[in-house]
Amino acid sequence: MTTERIIEIAKECGFDEVNPLDPKTFVQSQMVRDTCATNKCGGYGANWGCPPHSTAEEDNAKLQSYEHGLILQCIGRSSKRIDRKMYAETGKRLADGIRRLKDIMTEEYPDCLALGAGGCRFCEKCARPEPCRFPDKRIEALEGYGIFITQLCRDNNVLYYYGEGTIAYNAAILW
Repeated sequence: MTTERIIEIAKECGFDEVNPLDPKTFVQSQMVRDTCATNKCGGYGANWGCPPHSTAEEDNAKLQSYEHGLILQCIGRSSKRIDRKMYAETGKRLADGIRRLKDIMTEEYPDCLALGAGGCRFCEKCARPEPCRFPDKRIEALEGYGIFITQLCRDNNVLYYYGEGTIAYNAAILW
């Protein structure tokens, strides 16, 4: 499957923006890893898509093992300054889209890695600390790898901010 075809499929999965990602541009940030460790979202150590799952070195080796990737974005727009409903709808579009794309990609690339915004939400209640019940369906968090999303976008010439009244949720697929 060509990158061009994967981009078409990603757009069919509901992503507003799909751009090439060079996996060599992944730069881990200790600040992001430390922020995850504060556990403000409740996923740290409680969700298999969130850290801690391995060391920074192991995470980096995993990310660098891929040759190709895409940055995927769902962009929400609202006339309100703060619109929680729009945020939730945009986040759901991203989660649904990355899951659909991963299902399609694994047919040709069984070891592809799908990284989303926040922890995995495949199960209503994560099995952690017990083993993941559906490791082939798990979507891990970009932030959980210590990735500072704005820097990743900048390093790949991808917009991160689309103006007032917008939110851009980001994901990635690697193969």
